[in-house]
Amino acid sequence: MSKINICPKCGLVFKNGYDEQKCTDCGVFTIYSGYEEDDWYSLPRKERDTIKEHIRQNGIAELDEKAKNIAWNRSNMILSSCASVDGYCAVEQLGLVFGECVFKSGFFKRLSASFDNLDALLSAGDQELSGSAKLIDSAREYAINKMKNEAAHRGANAIIGIDAESSVGGDVIHVTIYGTAVKLEKIQ
Repeated sequence: MSKINICPKCGLVFKNGYDEQKCTDCGVFTIYSGYEEDDWYSLPRKERDTIKEHIRQNGIAELDEKAKNIAWNRSNMILSSCASVDGYCAVEQLGLVFGECVFKSGFFKRLSASFDNLDALLSAGDQELSGSAKLIDSAREYAINKMKNEAAHRGANAIIGIDAESSVGGDVIHVTIYGTAVKLEKIQ
């Protein structure tokens, strides 16, 4: 995965960055922001602008710690469709978080899914339409990652009461996953 470097003078973002790289606009050495490319571009634009402004004004030390906490929370996020998690106590509710994906499958993906579905339809017995299921799984996984990212940025280490809705129409798949972001602590 590619690192994101940011110029502390003009705020220009570099993909595929190294730890030290000169800005093409102003010649100042860029700073590794602590974000990987996928994580950076999944942030809302307003938050990316806030981070770039923080780097321009204050440097990187505090941001590195924040980025590490967010990454740790996201990768260790507890997900539950229940209102509680056994062995843990919710010490702070951080609000409702959403992961929404409107996924348009391209022609070749639809064609591949159609062949997979045709194979399933021609075989004897009831079978899952695997081609369509793969497309829905991709959209669901993307929505879950967006929801986890939003919760991690709020400081949550868990999402409880998760529910999901999905719909398929033509070549568009719409998936919404939501829950309550919370901070959990282990019960002693």
